[in-house]
Amino acid sequence: MSLKGSFDGFVGIDVSKDKFDACGITGDEVKLFQFSTTMDRKGFEKLKGHLAAVSISSVLIGMESTASYHVNLFSYLVSEGYKVFLINPLLISNYVKMQLRKTKTDKKDAVVIAQFLLTNGDTLVQRATPSLVSDLRDLSRQRESLIDEMTSLKIEIKQLLNITFPELEHMAGIFTKSILKLLQQYPSAFALRLFFYTSLRVRHCNLL
Repeated sequence: MSLKGSFDGFVGIDVSKDKFDACGITGDEVKLFQFSTTMDRKGFEKLKGHLAAVSISSVLIGMESTASYHVNLFSYLVSEGYKVFLINPLLISNYVKMQLRKTKTDKKDAVVIAQFLLTNGDTLVQRATPSLVSDLRDLSRQRESLIDEMTSLKIEIKQLLNITFPELEHMAGIFTKSILKLLQQYPSAFALRLFFYTSLRVRHCNLL
C-alpha cells in the first residue's frame, strides 16, 4: 500500500534555535497548515492543535537532524505517540536539487520536507524497527516527565524565594550553579545579611 493511502497528512518541520516552521500537506499535496512558532512548550502545543485535524496514526512527521535544536520537539512528538523521523539534511538538499528548486527560505524548507516525506516516506517507514521505535517512545515519555517535574520544582523554588529572598531574582539568574550553591547555605536575605554582618564584625575585630 502506498503512503498516500496509509497516511492522511505529511508534516515537515524546519527547526532553528528559537523557533520552528511547520507545514502539513495531504497525499494530494493540498496544504493543511503552515505556520511559524516558538521552540517551547507553547509552540509544541500549538503544533499539536493543528495536528488534531487528523488521527495520530495517520500523520507522518519529519524534521532535519540538527546538532541539538530538534531534540526537545522530537522528544515531545514521539512521547505523544506521533510517527516522527529525523532526516539527514543532505537528503533534503539532494531532493531540492532534483526538484530544481533554486531558492531556499525557512518556510519553504518546511514545505520541502513535507513533500520529501510524501515522496520518500515509504523508505523511512520500511527502515524503522518497531522495537527501537517503542523504546524511543518510552525514553521520550520519561524525558518529558522529568522536564515537567523540573519545571514544577523551579516554580516552587521561585515561589519560596519570592517570600524569603525577593531581591535575588532581580540581581542574578536563580538557577545558575553559583546561585544555587549560595542558596544551599543562605536560603534567605536575612541569612545572607547575617553572614555578611558576622564576617564584617570578625574582620573588624581582627584589624583591632
